[in-house]
Amino acid sequence: MRQLQHRLSEGCEFIGIVQTEGGLFYSSKPEASRDMLNKVRNETASLGGNAFTITTVEIERGFSLPFAQADAYICPHLIGSGRWADRL
Repeated sequence: MRQLQHRLSEGCEFIGIVQTEGGLFYSSKPEASRDMLNKVRNETASLGGNAFTITTVEIERGFSLPFAQADAYICPHLIGSGRWADRL
Protein backbone atom coordinates (compact mmCIF):
# COMPACT_ATOMS: atom_id res chain seq x y z
CA MET A 1 0.00 0.00 0.00
CA ARG A 2 1.43 3.35 -1.06
CA GLN A 3 0.45 6.93 -0.51
CA LEU A 4 0.97 8.78 -3.78
CA GLN A 5 1.08 12.39 -4.80
CA HIS A 6 -1.70 13.18 -7.30
CA ARG A 7 0.76 13.58 -10.17
CA LEU A 8 1.98 9.99 -9.62
CA SER A 9 -1.51 8.50 -9.91
CA GLU A 10 -1.41 8.66 -13.73
CA GLY A 11 -1.65 5.16 -15.15
CA CYS A 12 -3.64 4.01 -12.12
CA GLU A 13 -7.29 2.98 -12.09
CA PHE A 14 -9.48 5.07 -9.80
CA ILE A 15 -11.67 2.72 -7.73
CA GLY A 16 -13.40 5.03 -5.30
CA ILE A 17 -13.33 7.62 -2.57
CA VAL A 18 -12.63 6.47 0.98
CA GLN A 19 -13.75 8.42 4.03
CA THR A 20 -12.89 7.70 7.65
CA GLU A 21 -13.59 9.21 11.04
CA GLY A 22 -11.45 8.90 14.12
CA GLY A 23 -12.18 8.40 17.77
CA LEU A 24 -12.94 10.89 20.50
CA PHE A 25 -9.64 10.83 22.35
CA TYR A 26 -6.07 11.10 21.07
CA SER A 27 -2.99 12.04 23.06
CA SER A 28 -1.74 14.32 20.26
CA LYS A 29 -2.45 15.61 16.76
CA PRO A 30 0.25 13.37 15.24
CA GLU A 31 -1.40 10.33 16.84
CA ALA A 32 -4.77 11.35 15.37
CA SER A 33 -3.16 11.91 11.96
CA ARG A 34 -1.47 8.47 12.03
CA ASP A 35 -4.79 6.86 12.95
CA MET A 36 -6.55 8.61 10.07
CA LEU A 37 -3.87 7.47 7.57
CA ASN A 38 -4.04 3.87 8.87
CA LYS A 39 -7.81 3.89 8.46
CA VAL A 40 -7.46 5.25 4.92
CA ARG A 41 -4.98 2.44 4.13
CA ASN A 42 -7.36 -0.17 5.51
CA GLU A 43 -10.34 1.22 3.59
CA THR A 44 -8.31 1.37 0.37
CA ALA A 45 -7.25 -2.26 0.85
CA SER A 46 -10.86 -3.30 1.47
CA LEU A 47 -11.72 -1.91 -1.98
CA GLY A 48 -8.87 -3.94 -3.50
CA GLY A 49 -6.63 -0.92 -4.01
CA ASN A 50 -2.88 -0.69 -3.57
CA ALA A 51 -2.45 3.10 -3.54
CA PHE A 52 -4.21 6.26 -2.43
CA THR A 53 -3.91 10.03 -2.63
CA ILE A 54 -5.04 12.07 0.36
CA THR A 55 -7.57 14.77 -0.45
CA THR A 56 -8.45 15.90 3.11
CA VAL A 57 -7.24 15.30 6.65
CA GLU A 58 -8.97 17.39 9.30
CA ILE A 59 -7.82 16.91 12.86
CA GLU A 60 -9.39 19.95 14.50
CA ARG A 61 -13.01 20.49 13.60
CA GLY A 62 -14.34 21.94 16.83
CA PHE A 63 -16.46 19.30 18.50
CA SER A 64 -16.35 16.99 15.46
CA LEU A 65 -14.32 13.83 15.15
CA PRO A 66 -11.08 13.74 13.12
CA PHE A 67 -11.81 13.06 9.46
CA ALA A 68 -9.87 11.90 6.40
CA GLN A 69 -10.77 11.47 2.75
CA ALA A 70 -8.70 9.97 -0.06
CA ASP A 71 -8.94 8.69 -3.62
CA ALA A 72 -8.24 4.95 -3.86
CA TYR A 73 -6.44 3.42 -6.85
CA ILE A 74 -5.20 0.19 -8.33
CA CYS A 75 -1.76 0.92 -9.76
CA PRO A 76 -0.44 -1.93 -11.93
CA HIS A 77 3.06 -0.42 -11.96
CA LEU A 78 3.24 -0.88 -8.17
CA ILE A 79 2.28 -4.55 -8.16
CA GLY A 80 5.37 -6.66 -7.57
CA SER A 81 7.63 -3.68 -7.98
CA GLY A 82 8.85 -2.94 -4.48
CA ARG A 83 12.04 -1.16 -5.58
CA TRP A 84 10.20 1.29 -7.83
CA ALA A 85 7.47 1.86 -5.24
CA ASP A 86 9.99 2.61 -2.51
CA ARG A 87 11.27 5.58 -4.51
CA LEU A 88 7.89 7.31 -4.31
